[in-house]
Amino acid sequence: MTEHTETIEIPSRWTTGIHVAGAVLGFAAAFVVGPLAHWLLGLAGTAPGPLRLAASLPTMWAIPILTVAGLIAGHVIASEWQKENGATTVAPEGMTVTRGDESSYVPRDQIDGVFTDGHDLVVVEPSEQVGEGGQLGRARPGGAYQRRRRRHRREQAHR
Repeated sequence: MTEHTETIEIPSRWTTGIHVAGAVLGFAAAFVVGPLAHWLLGLAGTAPGPLRLAASLPTMWAIPILTVAGLIAGHVIASEWQKENGATTVAPEGMTVTRGDESSYVPRDQIDGVFTDGHDLVVVEPSEQVGEGGQLGRARPGGAYQRRRRRHRREQAHR
């Protein structure tokens, strides 16, 4: 399996990018919110309360407030994304899959091998032999865990 512990999760540079994107959008909103609110007021005669509130802020206050609000929104989005996708830790003694507040552990004796196949993490059961109907567990880094049967795929291909 592995001689050292490996953790597979969303890279931190991706979540950092979400934080930065949120802050940049908040900064840009500081300059767009005023004209947008005035346009809506002229067009429909009303605008949503939060939009009117943000538009009423002086620019010197709108920039830091909306930038921090965007950063906080980016943090919330990145945290939820990380929580939903979870992490898989492959260690010499076994494998742990954590998602949200739940985790499951598979001991080493129930795993014959772990390897990557493109963007998939493939976990091979000890009873599996090539060409027979053993099961492969595939885990996409995006968090979609599936059980596949080779025999089922072969039957589907012959139809």
